[in-house]
Amino acid sequence: EFRSVEGAGSTFTVKIPLTLAIVNALIVELSGQRYAIPQIAVREVVRANTKDGPRIETIAGAPVIRLRNRLLPVLSLSTTLFSAASAAERSVVVCRAGSLTFGVAVDRITDAEEIVVKPLSKLAKSSGLFSGNTILGDGNVILILDVNALALRLSAEAREEIIESTTSALRRNAQNVLLFRAGNKGLKAVTLG
Repeated sequence: EFRSVEGAGSTFTVKIPLTLAIVNALIVELSGQRYAIPQIAVREVVRANTKDGPRIETIAGAPVIRLRNRLLPVLSLSTTLFSAASAAERSVVVCRAGSLTFGVAVDRITDAEEIVVKPLSKLAKSSGLFSGNTILGDGNVILILDVNALALRLSAEAREEIIESTTSALRRNAQNVLLFRAGNKGLKAVTLG
């Protein structure tokens, strides 16, 4: 992809397929099946719906997670792959695809490994969700999730609804404040109401 803005510069984006490469991957489990997510796309892993951790919430019908004062859309991997939600989804893998940051809800994280990516058969390729497969040390074959394809599953409508809901909620709760510094303790605020 090539983007250019006059006076600002140009951006070249090259997407390299993951066939026959060795990559670091996060091995996740979902409904008893294991999948690999390339670590290059993983930003962090969050334990969700625990006593101290963030909760998966629903805003405008779309699942989101509030992470460091930011709302991230969450894709339920079980719904995407099996059309039914898994009651055990407790971890959210925060991924980045292009400029989009989003969460992928999984049952658990099992391991992090270096894997050899092998090309997919035509049957598995047709789903559009996998970029390859690999054979683990225990002899099991697992599929490698395509993070870009998962990002496309998050509809633009759902993302816009989340942004609009958040913006209107912020407007409703907005307050005018006076910001000032006192001593060397940093910035302070006083409501003007």
